[in-house]
Amino acid sequence: MDFTLISGLVGSLKATYDLGNAAIGVRDANKLSEAVVEMNNKLLDAQQRLFAISGAAWALQQQLVDAQQKNLELETALQERGRYSLVEIAKGNFALKSKVEASGTGNPVDAEPVHYVCQPCFHKGVKAVLGFTDTGDSFSNWACPVCKREIFRD
Repeated sequence: MDFTLISGLVGSLKATYDLGNAAIGVRDANKLSEAVVEMNNKLLDAQQRLFAISGAAWALQQQLVDAQQKNLELETALQERGRYSLVEIAKGNFALKSKVEASGTGNPVDAEPVHYVCQPCFHKGVKAVLGFTDTGDSFSNWACPVCKREIFRD
């Protein structure tokens, strides 16, 4: 037997074995590369969804702030409206009259004087105190400084 042929055959078999292992390694590297690409795609998708959720959460937070501000405005308007009652100051003419409340301090400066507010202006969000002009005759009247509405006294 020719040992050189056997050693050549063993060398060829060893090379074939090494090539087979290298091919398996390349195949595994390709699989690994595919898995990494798929993982990256899933991470990017999750990140995009997270950004969308974050944007929606920010919009909801802004809506909450707006609703709280509107609620505060409505509570303030309701409290202000509670300080007045609708009265007829001349036949068929109405205004809002301030409700007199004791200040509780005993200081007369703290007391708010009785006054009338123009009802149409008040419902538009403007607090306009009616001015009274007494001419001593039948032409005494209340006048709104904002809308210029005049109410002649009977």
